[in-house]
Amino acid sequence: MSRLGPQLVNLYYNFHMNTGTRTLELPVAIFEAFINLAEELNLQPAQALANLVDTERARLERIRIWRELVKDVQQSANPLAQKSKEEIVEHMSKTRQTIWGAEYAHLYR
Repeated sequence: MSRLGPQLVNLYYNFHMNTGTRTLELPVAIFEAFINLAEELNLQPAQALANLVDTERARLERIRIWRELVKDVQQSANPLAQKSKEEIVEHMSKTRQTIWGAEYAHLYR
């Protein structure tokens, strides 16, 4: 396909649902990239678009879950929750040294 610059083209897609058919205007470069992707995936444009929407929704759900986890950790009584990365690394190093001293140091005496 040729690059027509900033001109707009129409992408017609049908989700075969009660909503019927809608028109979406895209810049030519995005439209061409999308059609090429659909062809590479061996999908009809509507199915390729539906797959992209599903993928993006799943990604956003993972981000939402991650943010909830971060918020839960920050609000917990965990002593490391409010520390910087450097402080956590230092704490982990001290913990590792303590464990090594208790469990393995006697093997090297």
